[in-house]
Amino acid sequence: MTDKKHIKLWRILAYSVLGFIFLIALLAWGGNAALERLKVIEPISAVIFFGVTVIVSGITAIRWGLLTNLIAGKKVCDYFTYYFYFLINRTLGLTLMPQSAADFVLRPLMLRFNHDTTVTQVAGGVIVDRLIDVVLLMMSILPAILYLAGAINTLGFWIILTLLIGLSGLSILWLLRWNIFNRWEKIANQINRVTANPTALYWIIIFSIARFFLISLQFYLAAAIFQVELSWTQIAVALPAAQLIAILAFTPGAIGFREGGFTGAFLLMDIGQEVIQAYVVLQRLLITVTIAILTCIVAIAFFVRKAL
Repeated sequence: MTDKKHIKLWRILAYSVLGFIFLIALLAWGGNAALERLKVIEPISAVIFFGVTVIVSGITAIRWGLLTNLIAGKKVCDYFTYYFYFLINRTLGLTLMPQSAADFVLRPLMLRFNHDTTVTQVAGGVIVDRLIDVVLLMMSILPAILYLAGAINTLGFWIILTLLIGLSGLSILWLLRWNIFNRWEKIANQINRVTANPTALYWIIIFSIARFFLISLQFYLAAAIFQVELSWTQIAVALPAAQLIAILAFTPGAIGFREGGFTGAFLLMDIGQEVIQAYVVLQRLLITVTIAILTCIVAIAFFVRKAL
């Protein structure tokens, strides 16, 4: 047992060191460009960015809570507790371990050891939660490719993207309602518990679609704060590559991978190297610091509430 704990600790340490190396490399590559942008910060965009981060985190936590409660067939915990757990998971997934490990290991374990539930029940909520996000990202690839190929303009991109995301939401509803997992009894039973509550299911899809567009706004505001010359459209076009590559990453917060996705897409749009360097460094630092601050605020509120 002790050996297994040592192995896990060494893995976490190895991931942290790897993430630190990637961060140093990122700063060495674009640090100077980012430093110049730090001299001019747009405060209104910064306030809006923090607000959007609070909302995105809240929507994600509520959706996770809805799914987990439905699959467990009971209220595992209240939504503020889900919010606290999600932010702890997000902070560790940005700094100490790959986000996938934080999602599929840390989130279920936090619920399993602090509440009366099983690993199967809590893992099911995370799996469906992440599956929805992957489906939405996959659907956003087509308008991004059409835009990069010059086949559509900005308006066409947003129209097609909105239609596809809306259709993907309906397709997720259809897949869940018809339960494509009938071959696997345990999964089928979990999905049946989700679809047994149509109102909650509709809210899950609405939250997922809102979350998708708010994340693109969040990444755009990361540029606006430091007056990096990137439009919301350009960032929304690059986002599928950055996010999908990040899913496969083995570094904390997908550091290096997400930046690589952004860089590749931006180069295809003929965006200057100085702009790319500044953006990929600043969005990384801004998101990490903002999530850490938000986690501290919510943690204080969580423990004060618990003590009362």
